[in-house]
Amino acid sequence: MNRTDAAAIYTRQSLDATGEGLAVDRQLLACRKLCGDHGWTVAQVFSDNDTSATTGKHRPGFEALMKSNPARIVVWHMDRLVRLSKELERVIDLNVNVHAVASGHIDLSNPAGRAVAKTVTAWAQYEGEQKSRRQLASNEQAAKAGRRVGGRRPFGFDAGGMQLIDAEAEAVRDGYDKLLGGVPLAEIARDWNARGFVSGQPNRKGEPSPFRPDSVRTILENGRNAGLRIYKGEIVAKALWPEIASEETWRAAVALLSDPKRRSGPRGNARAFLTGVAVCGVCGAHCHSGGAARPGHPAYRCSGSRGHIARMTGPIDDYVTMVTIARLARPDARDLMTVTKGSSVAALRTDAAALRSRLEALALNFADGVLTESQLRAATTRTRGNLAAVEGKLGDLGRVDVLGPLVCAHNTHAVWDAMSLSARRAVIGTLMTPVIHQVGRGVRTFRPESVEVVWHDAGRTGSVGQGS
Repeated sequence: MNRTDAAAIYTRQSLDATGEGLAVDRQLLACRKLCGDHGWTVAQVFSDNDTSATTGKHRPGFEALMKSNPARIVVWHMDRLVRLSKELERVIDLNVNVHAVASGHIDLSNPAGRAVAKTVTAWAQYEGEQKSRRQLASNEQAAKAGRRVGGRRPFGFDAGGMQLIDAEAEAVRDGYDKLLGGVPLAEIARDWNARGFVSGQPNRKGEPSPFRPDSVRTILENGRNAGLRIYKGEIVAKALWPEIASEETWRAAVALLSDPKRRSGPRGNARAFLTGVAVCGVCGAHCHSGGAARPGHPAYRCSGSRGHIARMTGPIDDYVTMVTIARLARPDARDLMTVTKGSSVAALRTDAAALRSRLEALALNFADGVLTESQLRAATTRTRGNLAAVEGKLGDLGRVDVLGPLVCAHNTHAVWDAMSLSARRAVIGTLMTPVIHQVGRGVRTFRPESVEVVWHDAGRTGSVGQGS
């Protein structure tokens, strides 16, 4: 093939709504016809489907074209090739002609041709920037009106994002209940997968992928489940779609997921009863299971760098279980209920809405010159602090009471035995912090005083057993 008769075709479209690439196929047909009319042989075809040229993001097809040393480039229109001046300069550096089906021949080898190309690209970039500004303004307006603006179908809702899919919505509610009851994200993911649900995040082959802990976390942290419209990380309105869970439940879940203490135990040792709950009596580091204190007997070990303790798990687990059940069997156990119903959810929601409106009014007053920058900063800091306090109270009201099933049970032992390991760990974490102390060499019998139980509300809880 004679290089002087060769042409490289480039096609691109910004948005492929159907995923079928019809627009780039039509461009390719038109470009092939132009090559045929001029007697050029198509040496290579490069394409970027469903890819914007305005954002400056990586375009694999365009980059391959730049490296291919083409004799000439054929496109449907110049703006299919470049829409940013910096990318035009790269094309000019190739020192080749660009032939466009819709906008004619542009000779980049002379000043006049380069001037035309720069003018066309400058206007294309201007148009793209203006469109982007209009789109951002439109998106903000839609958000403040509580409307949805495109995107992937949210789990729990239909394709339009406005109607619930009952089975998925129920799974989300169940996910919140499990999470707030102490169940790990991985266990929730396994449950959703067992029910036949798939994540909205495709795998590398573009196929639906199973749920993983991180994808479950993303869903449970999404404020749209509480009927809230989030825009750029801020709640801007009550959404037009129905809520799956209450705002207080969502806030409680977000607070739990963002708690740095949540990942205190090593993932590989999650089977140990007190992993991430008990602490070392020497340095205060969390304890986890690892190795064996004696052959065949797993041990709790200090996670600190010096590894202060190595104690058999069985006797410690039995003792902490005995102390827990004894406490929950007492007549005043109902006082331990973690959710206080004295606050009004409706009143807190009203307060939160008023404080968000206050933040918006402060921004408008600053824009109008009513407030100085220092006044705006001070007022915004104060208002955001008040809003955080109100939102914290909403989160407290939404916490599932992990003690409820045990406190209200006729047979506390039977309920405890039926609970999952993660749920039992959540109960322990709610009631107490077990502190595991060292014992002397040669000690073969379990001593209750070597496990100190630090109750989280000592004034209300009182003492139970020697280890309290």
